Amino acid sequence: MNLYNNGFQGNLPFSFGEMKKIEFLDLSHNNFSGTLPIKLLTSCYKLFTWKLSYNSFTGQIFSQPTKLTSMMVLIADNNQFTGIGDGLLNSTGLVYFDLSNNLLQGVILSWFGGFHFMYFSVSDNLLNGTIPSSLFNIPFKLLDLSRNKFSGSLPSNFSGRDMGLLYLYDNEFSGPVPSTLLENAMLLAMRNNKLSGTIPHFISNRYILY
Repeated sequence: MNLYNNGFQGNLPFSFGEMKKIEFLDLSHNNFSGTLPIKLLTSCYKLFTWKLSYNSFTGQIFSQPTKLTSMMVLIADNNQFTGIGDGLLNSTGLVYFDLSNNLLQGVILSWFGGFHFMYFSVSDNLLNGTIPSSLFNIPFKLLDLSRNKFSGSLPSNFSGRDMGLLYLYDNEFSGPVPSTLLENAMLLAMRNNKLSGTIPHFISNRYILY
């Protein structure tokens, strides 16, 4: 179902949860609001692409257990979600995850490190705390944690390979840059943090550093 770029508004009807065999749902660029219907999260087990961008959805996204075991793409940027619940624990097939430009608070949950993301963005939120070291061991094409309130040191046991783009800028990361960080990164952005120490030798092999 594709409802992209219309003038729909209000809460999503509970009847959306009756579409048990739906595989693609694009609700982006509308004026939907409110929280996501629980029945949609627990019944549409074949849904693999879900686009919610540019609406006014609120609350904690996936605060309840879900059955979205087939979902590979979740794009929910530019809404008013305030947190990420444990409801995605069973959606281990997720490869594209975008919750940028919301009102997310709290920390990055440790179980995200067990996924196989290619694209992961939570930029422009209010997230804080340290980043689970396991998250840096995923071979992302893009990992965007920029413009939050993340703090602490960068993991020294980084073992990710074939990383494409890593955006860490506009946070509060501190300490040295580990020499093991990003052996194959194409772009590394770390401006406006509290990093210190010496620049490790690996920097000489980077394509872009800013």
